Amino acid sequence: ESSWNRFPTGLEYWKQYPIHVTAWSYLFGAGFMSLVCVAGATFNLEILNFASGSETDTFTLPLEAMAPLVYAVFISSALCYGLITWLNKYM
Repeated sequence: ESSWNRFPTGLEYWKQYPIHVTAWSYLFGAGFMSLVCVAGATFNLEILNFASGSETDTFTLPLEAMAPLVYAVFISSALCYGLITWLNKYM
């Protein structure tokens, strides 16, 4: 009998190892973001706003936008990662 038959397959496998679903989703997400960034920077894709502005333009962030940005980056991300971790543990 093949050794492959000892491993769970299909839905049974993903229920047994839910962390793999999370890992694969992050891997594909990071891969596609990288692909878009490299393609946009290489080909100066205007549809992605890579070619807008001049090379001397600088990025400035208004002071009023700092609090929402900190919330979006830290609170939302930490909350999402915490919920994913909790779901993986109790799923």
